[in-house]
Amino acid sequence: MVTQRAYGCLQQRQQSQGGSALVIALLLVVLITIMLLGFFATVQMEVAMSRAHLHGIQAGFYTRMGTDAARARLQSALGSTNSGIAWVSAPGRITVANTNIDLFSGYSASTNSADTVNLNPPGLEDMSRYAIAAPHLFVDAANPSMRVRWMYVDKNGAFSTSHSTNSTGRFAFWVDDEGGKVNVNTAWKRGAANTNEAGHPSQVDLETLGFTNPDDIKAGRPFNTVQEARRTALPASAVETNTFQLTAFNHAPELNMFNEPRIILTTQRSLAGGSTNFIDILRVDNSDPGLINNVDGAKVTAQVNRIATLLNRTNWPLPTLAGKSVAQKYAPGGTHQLALNIIEYVRACESPTPVVEPMRGTVTGGIFTFDINPYYNVNQAISLGIAGNNRGPRITEFGFFAASGPTSVTSAGVPYYLVKLKAKIFLPAGFGLSQLDLTQLKSGCVVFYSAGDSISPSGSLAIAATPPSPPPPSNPKTVSGAGVETGSTMLYPGESRVIIHSGYFEAATRSQITIQSIRIVLYSASGARVELIPTRNIGIPYSIDTPAVPEKDITTRSVDDPSINKNFFKDWSVQKANTFKTTHSTTIGTASTITPEQDTDDSRKITDAGMHFPPPKGQPGNLNGIMQSVADLGYVHTGLQTLDNNKAGVPWRTIRLQPQSITTMLPDWVILDLFQVPRQPSETFFVRPKPGNDVNYVSSGGKVNINARIQPFPTELQRPLPLEAVFRNVNDGTGTLSDAAAKSITSAILQQRLADNGSLYGLNAYITPAQLAEVQGVSDAGELSEATLRQTVDLLTTRSGVFSIYAIGQSIREMPNGTIQVLGERCDRTVVERVPDASGVMHFRTVYTEAFNP
Repeated sequence: MVTQRAYGCLQQRQQSQGGSALVIALLLVVLITIMLLGFFATVQMEVAMSRAHLHGIQAGFYTRMGTDAARARLQSALGSTNSGIAWVSAPGRITVANTNIDLFSGYSASTNSADTVNLNPPGLEDMSRYAIAAPHLFVDAANPSMRVRWMYVDKNGAFSTSHSTNSTGRFAFWVDDEGGKVNVNTAWKRGAANTNEAGHPSQVDLETLGFTNPDDIKAGRPFNTVQEARRTALPASAVETNTFQLTAFNHAPELNMFNEPRIILTTQRSLAGGSTNFIDILRVDNSDPGLINNVDGAKVTAQVNRIATLLNRTNWPLPTLAGKSVAQKYAPGGTHQLALNIIEYVRACESPTPVVEPMRGTVTGGIFTFDINPYYNVNQAISLGIAGNNRGPRITEFGFFAASGPTSVTSAGVPYYLVKLKAKIFLPAGFGLSQLDLTQLKSGCVVFYSAGDSISPSGSLAIAATPPSPPPPSNPKTVSGAGVETGSTMLYPGESRVIIHSGYFEAATRSQITIQSIRIVLYSASGARVELIPTRNIGIPYSIDTPAVPEKDITTRSVDDPSINKNFFKDWSVQKANTFKTTHSTTIGTASTITPEQDTDDSRKITDAGMHFPPPKGQPGNLNGIMQSVADLGYVHTGLQTLDNNKAGVPWRTIRLQPQSITTMLPDWVILDLFQVPRQPSETFFVRPKPGNDVNYVSSGGKVNINARIQPFPTELQRPLPLEAVFRNVNDGTGTLSDAAAKSITSAILQQRLADNGSLYGLNAYITPAQLAEVQGVSDAGELSEATLRQTVDLLTTRSGVFSIYAIGQSIREMPNGTIQVLGERCDRTVVERVPDASGVMHFRTVYTEAFNP
């Protein structure tokens, strides 16, 4: 019995152990199964992650394709653009030789995601922020989309605008012009606190964009990105709402419409930014250009002929004016005179010398040659000569008075008559001089009379308070020094004084005293010949009045415009009732009927608003002695004539920066496009990398592009504030522009709304900022309104050197039902700048790349 129970217990224990083993085995099987399932799940996850990573990499490749496609269009359009070919830029577009080149992958009104993509969706984390432009900049703020077409990439690498089962990816791109934005690293504000020149980029007004304290921005520079400006004490909304209108890096190449470097309007090498492309006329660099002794004659000759050659060009890229030139407009020889006057204005601006001696020269065979003869020689005659127009007094009227009877002294029985030469010295109100002390001037004259006999000065005596007594008749060829007839010797702007030279003429009878020609000269205290009329021995017909005419009523010869007095006797008209005791006699206030047009007001009446020279360097209004604006050339006279074209000068006519009534002539504003203003030594040009063989390539930062219509969304999306910031608080010649006026001008620019008689001359885009002279509200209200252009033209550009490429790429697969599955996506913004290499070939260098949220 005992044995049987023990056996039963043993049998039960064995059965229990076998069950446990089975359970353990089953648990092991389950665990292994779980591990296998986990492994398989992990493998699947790893495969999915690898595929996702691969598709992300592929999407990056497609994004790079979009960026490279955009860069290729830029390079194709601008990389090899040669001299003589005009180009301009705009957001989404390059125009070369008036042919448009789109800088986007295509445009379609379709909202089908298989056709187009919106580059401007709201953010994933903050739906109030958009990828590129804020909703308030869109005409339809509820639909702030920027849709461009997809470009599909097939397995073989071919591009197509449609997808298929062979499509492996797609990309889209749009290129923005950074020049169309306000640069937070250069802009500041306009007003009394900003003493920089009118063309300085700090004059762009940040307050227009909501920057309540632009001083904080100015103090916090430099910023690498626009977002960095948020660290300053300003409303965050000023950055957030205006990201599309702000930039931290832009620059514009200083190229004229021939795609050639502009000439820097300075005689000072120190202001040329390292370029040799300036008005290099000095013997010693950076010396006073107002002193003739500092001027190098050979250099002047080269510079005048260089500018005249540009003015003679007939290939200006204005489609409706093919074959036209400035020379055709201003007659043969006029271009050399105009070129000399341009240089003279720069000399006046940069010289501390109050009265600047004009330069003179000859034109022979279409070539100007600087006059190297002594400038102190009153007897010097210039054949076919021209004289520059510069700051100083003018002789505007002269006449002769002869005593009624002879003296008691005779020579071989021939008596002498006392004759007085009276000359009126006028100081124009706009010539930059607060006063002129006549006792600091010397005067001389040469008078040819009675069949070629002449009398000359005995030295060059200073002008005295009263005329000195005439010399004794025993020395008839001597003329007394000059003296002021009446009044103070201190001359103030807008005033005149009469000086008198006295001498004895040898004549059998009074009626034989006939004036053949005359030359009068004024010297400065240092001997500089500041005024000479005329510049050569050419007759100014003159007849002595009868004895019955008293000295106070003598007939005189006078000029209308004080600057038109040097070259030709036709400039001098008979003044029956002399104006010695009255104000200058002119045609100011009368209707202008001359073509090309004279300086006129908004009623088309002649005005002297164009009569202007800057004060001497260091004086109020010209403290730095730097050209304020390229549009200051609007003060340069275009009415002076050379002696060889046998024409009288045209009074009261300067370079016209307004619409012209006859649009078959080349507009004057093209002249401005040939030049650029200099910068102070503390300022820098953007020249990196500087080419090894062309130091004349410079690019200026902070300018705003007036080609601001955004392609392909010109009616959907606008960016007005950068242009408004340029025109805000500008003085238009009569007062400060209101905000409404600045907005109106901006609208006119964007819509290409032209002034009366305004013309784009066949262009579909603005080719130069000076072209704004044709736009409504800029400078179409008479000569005074040119002030608007003077204060803004140098802050503007029509071509940019920096672009932002927005590119999106997707790795895709087409499903059997034709729908597209997006496998991966990447979006980049790449900023590129146009720079020359050592051989002068232009390339687009990457500045930086960042991801953006599409």
